[in-house]
Amino acid sequence: MKKLILQILILLFAMVLIACDTTPDDHYIPIPPASSGSSGVVDSGSSSDSVSNSQSNSQSDSSSSSSSSSSSSSSSSSSSSSSSSTTTTPDYTEKELQTIQQADNAITWQIPDVGGWDKYCDDHIKRARAANEKYNKKSGWTAKGGGYLGTIDNEGTYTHMALIAQAYQITKDAKYKQSFDFAMQFIKNLQTPNGGFAQVYPKRGNYSDYVTLNDNAMANVMLMLEQIYKNNKPYTDMLTEAERLQVKAMYDRGIDFFLKAQISINGVKTGWCAQHNATTYAPEAGRDYERPSISGSESMGVIYILINHQDQACKDAALAALRWFDSVKITDSAYDAKGVENKETGKTEYIYYVKGKNLWYRFYDLQGNGFYSDYKSNKKWTTYNGYFYDITEISAERRTGYAWMGTWPQNYINKYLK
Repeated sequence: MKKLILQILILLFAMVLIACDTTPDDHYIPIPPASSGSSGVVDSGSSSDSVSNSQSNSQSDSSSSSSSSSSSSSSSSSSSSSSSSTTTTPDYTEKELQTIQQADNAITWQIPDVGGWDKYCDDHIKRARAANEKYNKKSGWTAKGGGYLGTIDNEGTYTHMALIAQAYQITKDAKYKQSFDFAMQFIKNLQTPNGGFAQVYPKRGNYSDYVTLNDNAMANVMLMLEQIYKNNKPYTDMLTEAERLQVKAMYDRGIDFFLKAQISINGVKTGWCAQHNATTYAPEAGRDYERPSISGSESMGVIYILINHQDQACKDAALAALRWFDSVKITDSAYDAKGVENKETGKTEYIYYVKGKNLWYRFYDLQGNGFYSDYKSNKKWTTYNGYFYDITEISAERRTGYAWMGTWPQNYINKYLK
C-alpha cells in the first residue's frame, strides 16, 4: 500500500512539474546577440475565405472544449490521438505532450478572419481562451475599421507558428497544418508594397502600419521565412515545394527592402530606422519618443541577416553599417539611467568614465547625432521636434523607462571588423 501511495505521489509531482514548465522550446527566434493545405502562401487570386471560415470553426470547437484543453497532459494525448487517423494511442514523451498541449491552447487564441495572434503572452500557451475572452487582452489594439488585428510585435505570431509547427511534426494532426496555413496567409498580408513587414494586419491607422524593425519584429519574421523556404525544422514539409518558392520570393523582397531602406548621410551608409515608410523606404516616427532616426539597436537585427546572406551586396551593406557605428561610438564610457555622482565635481552624470568600455545611443538623428526623446506632454517637445540632446531635459519617467544607450553593436564589430 505504501509503495502504491509513493508511486501516486511521484506521478502527481511529475504532473505538477509539467504544468509549471510552460515555456516552449524556441518559442521565438532570437537575433543573437541582441537585447532579443496550400491555402497558406498562395497568389492573391486564391480565396482565403474558406481558410478563415474553417479556422473560425476550429477555434470555436477549441473554445468550447477549453476545460479539456486545460486538463492534464495525458487527457491531451488521448484527445489528440482521437482526432488522428491512427487507432492506437501514440507513445508521446512528456516533452511532446507539453508541446501538444501548448499548441492546442495557442490555436484557441488565433484570431478568426485574421490568422495572426496578439502580442505573445504566457496565457496563449498555458490555457485555452475562454469562450467570451478577448483575443487582444495583451495589447488592447484594434483595427482602424474596428475588430481584431494580429501582430508581430513582442514576439507575436511567429512565436506561435514555431510552436504549432512543432506540434505538427510530433502528431501530423491536420488541425496544426490548418492553423499554420492560416498564419502564413496573415504573414503574407503583412508584407508591404516595398517588401517590408508591417507591425499589424489589418491596418491600425498609425505607426503600426509602417514597416516595423522595432524590437526586431521584421528581422524575426525574416529568419522564420528563411527556415520555412529552406524546409528546416520545425517547419519541415509544412508547405509544398511550390509554396516554399513563394515564401522564398517574400524573403527576397524583404532583403531588397533592407538594402534600399539603409540610411545614408552625405553618401555614407549607416543603419536603419525602427520604422520605415511602407512605400518610399523613408524613416518614420513611431511613438512620441521614437523619432525618424538611425537605430543603434534595431539595426543589429538587419545586420545579422545581411552579413549572413550569401550575396556580397548584402554583406557589404552590413559591413558599411558596422563601420559607421564604429565611427560614432563613445569610448571609455558607460551609462546609468538614474545617474551617478561624480565624486570630484559632485554633479550627477549619466554617461561616465569606464576605461575600455564603448557606448552607443539608441537613436541617432538623420545627421548622425545621438539624442533622447520624450512624450509630447513635455513642454519642450514642440520646440525640439522631439529631439532632445540633453538627457536632463526629458522626464524622469522616460529617462529611466527606456533604453537610451547600450552596447548593441559591440559584438558585431568585434566579430566582423576586428
